[in-house]
Amino acid sequence: MKKIRTVIIGAASITWMPTFLNDLSQSEAMRGGEIILHDVNSAGVEKMEKFGQKLIKERGVDISILPDPDLEHALKGADFVICTVLVGSHKTWKKEMDTLIKYGIHHPKGMSVGPGGIGMGLRQIPWMVNLARIMEKVCPNAWLLNFSNPMQTIIYAIQKYTSIKVLGLCHGVKHSVKKLAEKIGSKESEMFYTIGGVNHFETITRMSKNGKNVLDKIADTLEKEQKEQGGTGEIITTELYRLFGGFPCNEDIHVIEFLPHYLHKNTNLEIYEQEQNRIENRISKRDQAWKLVDQYISGAIAIEKVVHDRSEELAEIVDSMVFNKPMYLYANVLNKGYVANLDSDMCVEVPLVIFRDGFIGCAIGDLPRPLAVLHNIHGAVQCYTAEAAMKGSRKDALVAMTLDPMCYTLSTAERENLLDEILKVSAEFLPDYWHKKGRK
Repeated sequence: MKKIRTVIIGAASITWMPTFLNDLSQSEAMRGGEIILHDVNSAGVEKMEKFGQKLIKERGVDISILPDPDLEHALKGADFVICTVLVGSHKTWKKEMDTLIKYGIHHPKGMSVGPGGIGMGLRQIPWMVNLARIMEKVCPNAWLLNFSNPMQTIIYAIQKYTSIKVLGLCHGVKHSVKKLAEKIGSKESEMFYTIGGVNHFETITRMSKNGKNVLDKIADTLEKEQKEQGGTGEIITTELYRLFGGFPCNEDIHVIEFLPHYLHKNTNLEIYEQEQNRIENRISKRDQAWKLVDQYISGAIAIEKVVHDRSEELAEIVDSMVFNKPMYLYANVLNKGYVANLDSDMCVEVPLVIFRDGFIGCAIGDLPRPLAVLHNIHGAVQCYTAEAAMKGSRKDALVAMTLDPMCYTLSTAERENLLDEILKVSAEFLPDYWHKKGRK
């Protein structure tokens, strides 16, 4: 069997890499293969190389782990390319979040939608499309497995502008179902469910156990818990379920950013038991996570202290595609009728069956009509964000920002000024066409 070459782009990511390497070390298809690590952070790559080699040795498996600082060389002959890039790093993200606060925009997340998601998209999308274009040249048959945000605009742009096979992977759906099932003393594996829609706002249209609907019971449990002690993280999601008949995934911390009814200019996030995404807190947690990696490399702690029970199912995905063993999973792709009342020209997260030559999407029918309206708005934002990012169009960026619910309470002048400041923050990471005079 051909030796499988898996390339990880963003290989100095402390958030993802321990889990990725732990997953891939358990892949049968990776036996005798190689994992290539690429990142602009060479010190981080060096440390992850040591981490991975120790893990592989402990598992007793034959997988080579090699760094490669040259992106195109790293990609040559790849079978799988896993990406978790954050263009501009946390430093630029922090500047962007600080800028948004000046305009009264308080993002609990700021990585999917809203002006934070749009700003991140303007940096991320051109880089990701360029990555896919290099893949077209040096590994045209490889799969791109993307974990970078904003997920929906990245996947939309890659599928629109390139021919690369791509899946947008996010653990939010499965983790949401697991948590909700536990609220009624059940397991995710005991549930039958259908879910679809925009990433981080996917809607559960059906969830049953032994043929009986359990969403009402889950909502009852959450409302009772919220009333008695608070802290469920599901104030908004349960309210939307009661009103619209679909249960949004990913808890209030994500869902709140998709609706104008809760999050607008100068909203007090504490009302919804949320807080502003402080990037300095993420940096602090990142530093703590690196200490755990150092301790594992030195032998002071076991691997379980670093990765716990988390998995991104990379072993299952790679094995499914290599050995042609069909696998059912949720992923982000262009809508091709999978969600019947959402636009075809938008990215959605839906159930797929993947196998060696691609995937078959599973149609889930309609979302509840009120929720479909909201999802379609974000589908339009995807389109204009991607167009702005790929063409350097300030007008398209303004259209995206005007359509986005988080900007509904900003005046036209405020949106224009905010866009200018976002572009200034990201300037060194934007393509040259953004800097040409006369762009519109």
